[in-house]
Amino acid sequence: MLMARMSSFFSVWTTGLVESQFQHLANREPFKDEDARKELLRHLNNIPGVQLSEDVITKKPSIPLEILADEKAMALFKETYEWVIDRLRSQ
Repeated sequence: MLMARMSSFFSVWTTGLVESQFQHLANREPFKDEDARKELLRHLNNIPGVQLSEDVITKKPSIPLEILADEKAMALFKETYEWVIDRLRSQ
């Protein structure tokens, strides 16, 4: 089961940051593949106000939570992690 093997793909911190868990996803198919993590990075960078560099695909980069206050940005964030879940389920 998907959730039994991994319980979070991102964390929300009281410091006002949302931390993406690239580091942990890198241990799971299909995200063991660098190209899959780069695709996730492209999805995140499509969110207005998000500009993460390519070197974060092995780390836990953060974006300011205030960016997701924008309706379009939040919708894209949700779509991104729905895509992640779909990719994990397809394995």
